[in-house]
Amino acid sequence: MLSRSSSLGDVVGYVIGIIDMVIPVLVALALVLILYSSVRYVIKAQESHGKGAEREAIMWGLIALFVIVSVWGILRLMCSTLFDNTSCRAGSHPVLGALDSPLIAGIPPRR
Repeated sequence: MLSRSSSLGDVVGYVIGIIDMVIPVLVALALVLILYSSVRYVIKAQESHGKGAEREAIMWGLIALFVIVSVWGILRLMCSTLFDNTSCRAGSHPVLGALDSPLIAGIPPRR
């Protein structure tokens, strides 16, 4: 948890830790949207009309997936460039402290 003596790097690490927990959920939702819309599009393949909504949902799902992964990458780049490596390392976040695995935290540990 943050305290009054927390540095800016600690605050950014805390915020990125929270975002790191939310991003997999958002990626999963985007993938579910893409898959669901793709299945509906294939089911309606023989109809000449009515596939526009599914095509648009697939497009928006892909755009959302791209934006989510891009924001995650920009945050990683910002954290590793502007702050010390300890605030960006897996297992050092106050929120993700117990999640030391690089597969769970999403980034390889820096030693």
